[in-house]
Amino acid sequence: DFDPLNCGKITISQFHRGLDALGISGIQRLYLSLPEIESVMIQYRDPIDPTRVCWKTFENDIEQVFTIKELEKFPCLCVKTPPREVDELDKKGAKVWQHVNTEKRELCEEAVEKVKQKVMRRRILLKPVFRDCDKHNNGHVSRAQMRQCLLSNGILLSDEELYALEERFNDDMGFNYFWFMREAEPKPYEDPLYVGFMEDMLKLNQPKPRPPVDRREKDIVLILAKIKGKVVRERIRVMEFLKDFDRCNEQLIRREDFKRGLSVCRFELTENEVETLMEVFASPMRRDCVDYKRFSEVVEESFTQSCLERAPLVVPLQHIPTKDCERNFLNFDERLTLSVAMQKLSKKPDLQMNLMSLFQDYDRTNCGTISQELFLKALSVRGMYNLISRTEFDMIYKCFSYERGLRDEVDYRAFIKALDILHATDKYNPF
Repeated sequence: DFDPLNCGKITISQFHRGLDALGISGIQRLYLSLPEIESVMIQYRDPIDPTRVCWKTFENDIEQVFTIKELEKFPCLCVKTPPREVDELDKKGAKVWQHVNTEKRELCEEAVEKVKQKVMRRRILLKPVFRDCDKHNNGHVSRAQMRQCLLSNGILLSDEELYALEERFNDDMGFNYFWFMREAEPKPYEDPLYVGFMEDMLKLNQPKPRPPVDRREKDIVLILAKIKGKVVRERIRVMEFLKDFDRCNEQLIRREDFKRGLSVCRFELTENEVETLMEVFASPMRRDCVDYKRFSEVVEESFTQSCLERAPLVVPLQHIPTKDCERNFLNFDERLTLSVAMQKLSKKPDLQMNLMSLFQDYDRTNCGTISQELFLKALSVRGMYNLISRTEFDMIYKCFSYERGLRDEVDYRAFIKALDILHATDKYNPF
């Protein structure tokens, strides 16, 4: 209020009146003598104009009790409030406990230990009782109220012990029960929630251990077949996703960018498969980069062949993706069982049994697959299930199974196609 221009400087008389308004004088609780106030004004006097005091500097120094100025510039700085020199100041009206004789200090420690044992054994809550007596909520009660609170909870102490407690925890405002409760009701130390949050974040962000390398993850032929199948089914142009990372048109991109491009394409590759691709298509001169141009040309071979203008008689063949996976793998005995079952079923072609129309009726979404129950039902309706055993049916289901969603279904189109091929290539025996 005394600085309307907000220049940070006021006169000596204004500074003195401001201290009086704050209660730093003989009128209020905190008393500073006139020589002490003059020492403060000399410390913060303006070096240019001796008749003025730099009140802004004085304010900044006082507010360091709570925090540090411009703390946002130092986010990792640990601030301890209040500072150690302020915390170690003697309480006004209280005795310097280090200067008290040893007998009284030991007697006070014994009294505090008695109160602590009573509180721990009987599960007594002293703080609500003290708070009821603290009408001004300043953390202090009178001596009589302190004795009454202890007596009402059944904590019986001698007069000497009570007097020792009063000497230890009394100041000019009364009995400091906050300070007393800090020693009489020790609480287990609890880490701040921020510490647990940081530990969880470190666990979440730490690099995951790599899974063991499988043989198929190192086979570049299988990896490229997987990528080509995805490209053919969804018509993906790999070059469009990778060339944006090549700003200098060097036909090379960093390995991190290559990983990002593949993740956008949604090829569903494992980390080991991506590492295999980067090792195969790495640049000979710059091993930290990937030749994405060569990789794109290899993938584009699933649609056509390059340099056809040099070989006009060559007929390009498009890549046909397969749906086979590990669940469709059959060993030698299982293949024999499947062959016998398919030979039995091929005796009745689809033209006679009209099996395809029945499968299409069960396929409501026209996705080419039906469940195992519907597949069994269709074979039973056409009388074909009686030709095979349960083991042979399981081999057929395993061979033509296809994962859709969270369950396995049967690819009936591939099944009908296999029956047609077997019927067409079967030897005709008239007798």
